[in-house]
Amino acid sequence: MKQKILTFMVCLLAGITAIHAQTESESSIVSFFKSEEGWKIVNSTAISGNKVVYTFKDGSELSTDVTHGQQAELPVYNAIYCVPGTLGTPLLAEYSQSGQLILMGTANQNDIYKPEKLDDSKKNSITSVDISHLDISTVTSLAYFLEYFSALKRVDFCGGKIHSNVTNLSQMLNGCSELEEVDFSGCDFSGVKNISNLLANCPNLKTIKAINCNEMTISLLREIMNTNGYQNVRIITSDQQEAGSTETTEQD
Repeated sequence: MKQKILTFMVCLLAGITAIHAQTESESSIVSFFKSEEGWKIVNSTAISGNKVVYTFKDGSELSTDVTHGQQAELPVYNAIYCVPGTLGTPLLAEYSQSGQLILMGTANQNDIYKPEKLDDSKKNSITSVDISHLDISTVTSLAYFLEYFSALKRVDFCGGKIHSNVTNLSQMLNGCSELEEVDFSGCDFSGVKNISNLLANCPNLKTIKAINCNEMTISLLREIMNTNGYQNVRIITSDQQEAGSTETTEQD
């Protein structure tokens, strides 16, 4: 029984990664592994005894023991691998069933607007979004990005995803009533001109991470918290602060 379960899981992973291998000219669902060196896309899997051997896109391999009761603990996740201009709503709708939307690869301005085309039933199934491994260096506007994702609890922009060429953040994350945490670590808001309703109507917001952000970005985040009347949101600006005490915004 154990071998059958293991075989099924490997076949499932192989099927998903085969989609990516066959359609690198367009966005697709892929599997990836979180390693100390970063996130690695899985190209293929194979069974050897009680081991699963992963071959990654960069040519490296990893063998993982699978023992009784640990099948569900394999360190492999699914993501959408974006190819510029090809991120489609049907693919997003299919993937959003998992509750966790992870975007990798490269996206252009048009791709950024695609999540807003999801119908409410799909939006309401997403509880976390991670674009920390998505290249959006050509994007200049994140207006309306993830607006009214009512079940969303956490968003990760870590790694400077919002850069100095981004000018418009209006309505981004507006109306995310369950949102608790946003990670803006490494982001640069110095070019932002429009912050209308950014993070508005998020009554459950508790934490903003702004580690390795410049003072202008941190000041703007404080302004946004005060504008929205959020008195008890923690703004974490350093690793030490994250591990210990944190500042709490106060309304002017």
